[in-house]
Amino acid sequence: MEDLEEFDILQYSSERISNANFLKVVKLLNNHDKLTSLRFTDSSRAAHHIVANNARGRHPRYGLRKCSWTIGIGSFEDVTALKLSFLQRIISSVLLFPLVEELEILVLSEDCFEYLKNLKHLRSLKMYFNRHSTYQLDFSFLSGIGEQLRHLCIMSLKEIPVNAISKYCFNLEYLECSATICDSIKSPNNFRNLKRLEIGFIDAHSLLYVFQNVRNLKELQFHDAAVFDDQRLLEILNRNPLAFNRLDKVFVRDCMLSREGFRTFLEHAVNLTTAYIKSSHFNEGAGIDFSDVIKELQRDVIQDYRTVQHYFNNTSYFSDLNVFFSLSEL
Repeated sequence: MEDLEEFDILQYSSERISNANFLKVVKLLNNHDKLTSLRFTDSSRAAHHIVANNARGRHPRYGLRKCSWTIGIGSFEDVTALKLSFLQRIISSVLLFPLVEELEILVLSEDCFEYLKNLKHLRSLKMYFNRHSTYQLDFSFLSGIGEQLRHLCIMSLKEIPVNAISKYCFNLEYLECSATICDSIKSPNNFRNLKRLEIGFIDAHSLLYVFQNVRNLKELQFHDAAVFDDQRLLEILNRNPLAFNRLDKVFVRDCMLSREGFRTFLEHAVNLTTAYIKSSHFNEGAGIDFSDVIKELQRDVIQDYRTVQHYFNNTSYFSDLNVFFSLSEL
């Protein structure tokens, strides 16, 4: 069990960044055929090593269900070499880990998505794009795998076209994005099944687009929602009166709702139990949290920053696959 003890150390060490111990991963894979997850540890370099050194051409199949293919995160001393080997690592990983259900991947080139289509069990995908990544903003590469996805997280320096995600990923229940844009709010909307939505920065068109067809949204988190004001709240409700009906937990910072706007929101969010909504409305004063409105309406809603933030931080579908780094630093 010595190699498993090494793995326990490996998970929480700097190896997550340096990727220096890929031979330990090879050993783990070969010695423990029932292993289903390597958690934070990259397995793509080990996969490439196994394939490259298998002269017979008969490649083993491993039972990993959760994978992290993020080699190079935090270490780009030789970006050119890393990008050249990137696709081969992904090809090898898809070949050796066909049962993957949950995957996080640092995408250096969208060419890899042609091979991700072969992961027939993939349900949850977390993608990182950084300043070295090459990809099209229309996200058409999702057309090959989007239908099977239930959970999608996209961290990018560019804004994500949320209507493109809806077009290709029409069975999503969980969506998380660093920032969004929307080409057209008239695009077909397939977010009817969405239950949880987390967006860092959301623009006005995205806000209207997302809420025009949701029916089952229970959890919502916006970190920068300056476009969420009384007028757009009414536009949302005119398009979809049930948009907030099933909301249970909400975390919204820097919106522009007035007291009347928040009252209207609360009257439609009839199932809300936990919320933190901070408004910067010029008539309300910076940081108003509307606790008095909740009391006035006699609603049993917990209004506490730490409670709500702790909930979202600790119940993320991708919490076991989180990579703690800043995109701007890569």
